[in-house]
This record gives sequence, structure tokens and C-alpha cells, in this order.
Amino acid sequence: MTRALPRRKTDGSIENIFEYSCRLFSCEVSRQLKYHTMVNTMTVDRLVRLFAGLMILISVALTIYVHPYWVGLTIFVGVNLAQSALTNLCPLASILKRMGVPESVSSCG
Repeated sequence: MTRALPRRKTDGSIENIFEYSCRLFSCEVSRQLKYHTMVNTMTVDRLVRLFAGLMILISVALTIYVHPYWVGLTIFVGVNLAQSALTNLCPLASILKRMGVPESVSSCG
């Protein structure tokens, strides 16, 4: 015996609570997917921090295992980060913007 699908009442209210909870669940899932997309998008600021951190780690490894003069790369990255904080001018950020990387992701709506 098959059951008929629940129908909406003529006044627009939902007859079956299961249908209503499914709608709420799908709405919540879409909100979570939107949040994950927003969080996982690599923006200019995130890429600059990632690049700076990787350059420091690589230069420290090169300093330890190759030659002590590689510490100059660590100093260069540190000076560039300080200069960027003071002047709000970052060469890597300019390059990334020209490449089409989004500057920021809106958390609204």
C-alpha cells in the first residue's frame, strides 16, 4: 500500500512536520556550504601570510642545512613584512591582485 505525498493546505501552512523539518535542514546545509566556501577561499591577505610564512621556514632550513648566509632571506622577509605593515604597500599583494585573486570575501548575506 502506498501513501500519498503530503499536500499543502489551501491557506499555505505545511501539513506534515517532516516536510517542514526537511526544508529547515536543507536551508541549514546550504548556509554551512556557503560558510565553508567563504572560509576556504584564498584571498590576497591569506596568500601573503602563507607565502611569508613559507619563505621564513624555507630560509631557516636553508640557513641550517646549506649556508649561514641564507639568514639574509629571513631578514628580507621580516623587513618586508614590517614595511608592509607601516606603509600598507606590499609588492606580492599587488601582483596577486593583478592575477585576479579576490581581495576579501564578504561574510554578509
